[in-house]
Amino acid sequence: MRRVGSRAGFAVAAIGLVFAAYQVQGWKMPRLLAAVLIAAMLTVAGIAFLSIIWEAVQEVRLLLERRETSAGWIIEADPGLFDFEADGLRAMEEFTEELEKLSKDTQRIGKKLPRHSQLMERSTAPGVNGKMRQNLANRAAKDIRHSATFIKKRLDLLTVLNTEIGRNLVPWVRLMTIETDEDAEAAQLMREMGDSGARVTDDVIASLRGYRASVKGIEEQNASRSLRIAARELGESLDGIERVLRKRLADSRRLNDELERKLSLWSAS
Repeated sequence: MRRVGSRAGFAVAAIGLVFAAYQVQGWKMPRLLAAVLIAAMLTVAGIAFLSIIWEAVQEVRLLLERRETSAGWIIEADPGLFDFEADGLRAMEEFTEELEKLSKDTQRIGKKLPRHSQLMERSTAPGVNGKMRQNLANRAAKDIRHSATFIKKRLDLLTVLNTEIGRNLVPWVRLMTIETDEDAEAAQLMREMGDSGARVTDDVIASLRGYRASVKGIEEQNASRSLRIAARELGESLDGIERVLRKRLADSRRLNDELERKLSLWSAS
C-alpha cells in the first residue's frame, strides 16, 4: 500500500504546484499559459490516478495470491482425537483442489514454452546481433522465472497440506471402528475421496513430467546464462512437486487399503 500512498501524494503535490503557480500570478496570467498549466495539471493528475488504480489492483492480486497459496488455518500444535477427521478431510479436499489448479496452471504455463522456442529461433536470424539475442533470451528467462516462483508457492502449500493429511488421517483410520451403517458410509466416503484424489494426482504427475522434459530441454540448450538458471529453478520446483505428489499417492493408497480392509471385515461380520 506504500506505492498507492506515494502515487496519491504525487498527485496532490502536482495539483498543489499548479495552484501555487496561479497564486504567484495573482490568479491572472495569459490564457495560453493558463491553458497549458491546466492541461499539465489534468495530465499529471490523470497519470497519478491511473497509477493509483494500477497499484491498488496489484495489491489486491497479491493479497488474493497469498490467500490462495496459504494454509493459515493449519495449527502447528499436534491435533487431538476430535481433530483428526475434520482437519484431515479439510486438508485432503484442499490438496485435491490445489492439484486441479496446478494442472490448469501447468497447462497454461506450458503453452508459453513454444513461444520461448520461437524467440530463440528468431534470435538466430540474419541481422540479429548479440545484444538483441541476449535481450530475447532475458525476456524468456523473466517469464520462466515468474512461472518458477508461482510453482514454488504451490510446492510449499502442497507440502504443508500433505503433512497435515498424514498427521490427521493416518491415526484416524487406524483408530476407526466400523460398527454401524453410518460408520461404514463415512469410511466409504473417505475411500472414494482417496480414489478421486489419486486419479487427479496421476493426471497431474503425467502432465508435470511432459512439462519437465520441455524445461530440461531449454536448460540443456544453454542459450544464455539467465535462461539456463531460470529453467533450472523451474525444473527444481517441478521436481519437488512431483516428489510431494508421489508421496501423497503412496500414502493415499495405503490408507485406502486399510479402509478397504476395515470395510471388508464389517461386511463379513
